[in-house]
Amino acid sequence: MDAMTKKLHLHIESLSSKSPHMFLTPEVWAKVSAGHPALAAQLDVTTGWDGKDFGQHMKTADILFASDFPRENLAEVAPNLKWINVPAAGTENFMPFNWLPEGIAFTNNSGNHHQRAIEFGGMALMALHNRLPEVVTNQRNRNWNRVFSTTAAGKVVLVLGFGSLGSGVGKAAKMFGMHIIAVTRSGRPNDVADEMYTTAELREHLPRADFLVIASPVTPETRGLIGGAELDLMKKGAGVVNIGREPVMDYAALRQRLESGHIGGAILDVFDPEPLAEESPLWTTPNLIITPHNSTDDVEQYIPRTFEMFFANLARFIEGKPLENLVDRELGYWVKK
Repeated sequence: MDAMTKKLHLHIESLSSKSPHMFLTPEVWAKVSAGHPALAAQLDVTTGWDGKDFGQHMKTADILFASDFPRENLAEVAPNLKWINVPAAGTENFMPFNWLPEGIAFTNNSGNHHQRAIEFGGMALMALHNRLPEVVTNQRNRNWNRVFSTTAAGKVVLVLGFGSLGSGVGKAAKMFGMHIIAVTRSGRPNDVADEMYTTAELREHLPRADFLVIASPVTPETRGLIGGAELDLMKKGAGVVNIGREPVMDYAALRQRLESGHIGGAILDVFDPEPLAEESPLWTTPNLIITPHNSTDDVEQYIPRTFEMFFANLARFIEGKPLENLVDRELGYWVKK
């Protein structure tokens, strides 16, 4: 980017429907931007809530920072817009990207969840390994049934999707001496995984897994990837975790196999739609623990870290360098080069 004679107009748009720790507040922005005075000085910042006066701000905005926003006729509404940054890793709500004009960069905050994925992933794997979903079901039924386990070393964890979330779970599993099989679109080698395969090879390796962890975004390729046939390939008593997206897995098929005992336990963090309906049979499915899509968010540092990531990318933007976390319009997620 050439030297500029005027400041960049950054518009930050918040949604009151989000959890408070996801609010893009001026207070948090001010605190983070104070650590980047040279970059912050190159910005004129406006803020808004729930789309009020959105069109007015977009008339001059160069950069939009928002969880969601009106997308119709964006080229006309925002003629100067060059970059959209969303404070989330999942971008399926924006697909297909036929609304996004050519020449506008679209980035996410992939990587923000990594540390929490390590922590939650380790907890979930140990909970499944120690049969905690079964213990909780027994408690609910007032059933004194002493279930036992063994050490975790050598157990096989198959992780579907090995980006920020999946590699975080892989790191946690390695701490316990577990063996990591990672399955991704490309099958590109990764230092954390012991073995890497493509999604086309998934079914071949499912029978080896003691635990299946879904950490994949939902794309046309991954939607419905884990169904009854895939679950039947797994060992009797295997465990399942989903911290990716529900549409990757057939939950009705999973419920049937939890009830039959073929799948020994599951921990589900993501649902579609959310919140999970009160009448859903998942609430009373045996050997299932439900977490309300809170596995990898950080209630204190999520938005501050998101703003820090933005400033790192802003430096690249001003210098004309390629942006990090640039979402592939066809795939719907960031592909690390």
